[in-house]
Amino acid sequence: MGTIFGIFLNSLMLSMAFTPVVLRVGRECNLVERPSARKVHSIAVPRIGGVAIFMACMMGGASCIFYKTNITEAIFQDPRILWLAIGALVVFGLGLIDDLWRLGYIAKFSVQILAGIIAYNGGLRIELITFLPQHSLSHMGLCLPITVLWVVLVINAINLIDGLDGLAAGVGFLVC
Repeated sequence: MGTIFGIFLNSLMLSMAFTPVVLRVGRECNLVERPSARKVHSIAVPRIGGVAIFMACMMGGASCIFYKTNITEAIFQDPRILWLAIGALVVFGLGLIDDLWRLGYIAKFSVQILAGIIAYNGGLRIELITFLPQHSLSHMGLCLPITVLWVVLVINAINLIDGLDGLAAGVGFLVC
């Protein structure tokens, strides 16, 4: 428990350090969302706040390298962690590019589906749903589509609640 709490504290401190820097860069580079009838905010808000969160999470997780506990050894021995990091990098890249150049829905869905396939190929799969009659999704050939669907749904659910400052980060924190 102490290891996980240490990783959490590292990520928390890093996000507190990175957020003001990223917000300042967003304002200086005019990467802001302007107030409009569809927006809740009344002033221009930087769009690239996810950079601070992503950097803090990745660096906080990477801080495990300096801890030698049973938990960190288990984390680094599990190849799925690398695939999770690769998938997270793909989704982060998509979000950053969308913040900079506003991508269309086909490009967004294509990359989100790619992230789901990366998760599946890396061993992060939904293989069992207990309320189904035959339980195993592998037997029904549904393991890949269900995994990809879940990844795309979670990405878009978080993206949809990202309209209010801090809401997506707060919900993500509570979910974790």
